[in-house]
Amino acid sequence: LDINGDGVVSREELQQFVISSGMAELDDKEFDILFDSIDTDHNGELSFDEIMSYFNSLHRSIMEESAALFASYLECGTDEEVAALWSKLDINGDGVVSHEELSQFISSEIAGFASEESDLLHKAIDTNGDGVISYAEFESYLQSLRTSHHFFNHGFLCVPNCH
Repeated sequence: LDINGDGVVSREELQQFVISSGMAELDDKEFDILFDSIDTDHNGELSFDEIMSYFNSLHRSIMEESAALFASYLECGTDEEVAALWSKLDINGDGVVSHEELSQFISSEIAGFASEESDLLHKAIDTNGDGVISYAEFESYLQSLRTSHHFFNHGFLCVPNCH
């Protein structure tokens, strides 16, 4: 990000990074909103701390959205409905959920969920790091949501009779 090596990221450097990485297609107004949301001290430059704070908050938001998605099944879903969720995730029916399957499922269920966000979610659920999510890992993730009481109900995929 810090192209010129001066220890901070300028507006131009961030814009060049966003464009070259293909992360998003932002018009000037949208880019200004992005930059200003990261530049918390409003000095026109992004420090390492500001960038890390932004990405950490983005990561928390991603995890909360995914928790909301799955927690609605836990709060009011039967075992059969949780199994149905697994079936929706395991698109090709091979018994595991690949990164591509999770990404496809999430992008169809949550508007604006970027591929980077599904990467983070996949890594969080794939606890053994083999690149796929097993049903046991999925159940463990759902159980961790239940025991940590992260029941965010934003209406994502709420099962019948949930409300």
